[in-house]
Amino acid sequence: MDLTRMLWDEADGVGTAMLNRPERMNALDLRTIAELDHAIERAANRPSMRCLLLTGNGRAFSAGADVKEWGAGGGDDPDADG
Repeated sequence: MDLTRMLWDEADGVGTAMLNRPERMNALDLRTIAELDHAIERAANRPSMRCLLLTGNGRAFSAGADVKEWGAGGGDDPDADG
C-alpha cells in the first residue's frame, strides 16, 4: 500500500507512524484509517519491531473523524473502484 496520508520510519526496533494531513488537523478519513491499519499490521509482523509510536504532523495529533467526508457520500474510500 502506498502511504499518502502517513509517513513511516523505522529505526532500532521502533516504528514511527506519523499522520500527515496537517491541513485537516490529521482528521481520520477512510484512506487514513486504512493506512493506519496497514502500519499497525506492518509493525506487528516484524519480529525486530519492539514498539510503534503514533504521532501527528502539525499542531494536532488528530482532530478525530473527518466529518467533511460524511457529507461527500463516502469520500476517499480506499476500496472503491475508480
